[in-house]
Amino acid sequence: MTTLDVDFGNIAAGLLLSSVGVIAVVISLFRLRSRDFSLLNFGLFCSLNGIRWLVEIPTMKALVGFPFTFPYFHGLLTYALGNPALRFSRRYLRRGLLQLHALGLPLHDRLCRRGDSI
Repeated sequence: MTTLDVDFGNIAAGLLLSSVGVIAVVISLFRLRSRDFSLLNFGLFCSLNGIRWLVEIPTMKALVGFPFTFPYFHGLLTYALGNPALRFSRRYLRRGLLQLHALGLPLHDRLCRRGDSI
C-alpha cells in the first residue's frame, strides 16, 4: 500500500473537520448582530483542530510544505485550540456551574455553622 492509501482516511477526516469549521465561521459572520459568538468559537475550534489533524499526516507535509513542516506549528495550533474551546464551553456550562455553586454554598454554610466540616 502506498502512503496516500494509508493516509486517505486521516486526510478526509481532517478536511471534513476543517470544512465544518469554516462553514460554521461563515454562518456566524452573518449572525454577528445577534451578539452570540458560540457558533464562531465552535467554527474556530473545528477548523483549528482539523488543520492540526492534517499537520500530523506525512503526506500533507510532503504536499503542502512550509507551514506544515515548521517544527512548532503543531504546538502553536494546540495552544490556540484552548481559547475557542474554553469560550464555547463557558457559554453553555456557565449556567450549570452557577446553579451548582448556588446549591452547594448554602449547604456548606449550614454545615460549617454546626461545627461540622466537609
